[in-house]
Amino acid sequence: MTADSADTPTALVDTSVALPALSELHEFHDVAFAAVSEHRAGIAAHALFETYAVLTRHPTLRVLPAQALALLDGTFKHRAVLTAAATDRALETLSAAAITGGVTYDGLVAATAVEAGLPLLSLDRRARRTYEAVGADVRYL
Repeated sequence: MTADSADTPTALVDTSVALPALSELHEFHDVAFAAVSEHRAGIAAHALFETYAVLTRHPTLRVLPAQALALLDGTFKHRAVLTAAATDRALETLSAAAITGGVTYDGLVAATAVEAGLPLLSLDRRARRTYEAVGADVRYL
């Protein structure tokens, strides 16, 4: 994160917000783009890679790898990552809450927001149980 407070994010996003924010073809583009802009949103590292993967393979939203990288770099100036200790805590929390399967990755994104001390912007209400288990402050759009 830069020292300039104008660049400091006031929230992180998950893939459910990042993807529509980057694609004008997405039905939730306007609301997601507005939220990203308003919060100068950063992105959790896992969501960054997941968004890149979807952008480069989705049948209707697909862009070239270089285009995906440019979109991500141009939109999300701040990337948040977990420390090793926070990673261990997150996995212990997910295990204790019996979070299993693919939603484990939602927990990784939520734990990143918790460690960054930022709310998580999301359109994914299906992840609510996982986000709550990790203790994330989620703002649903």
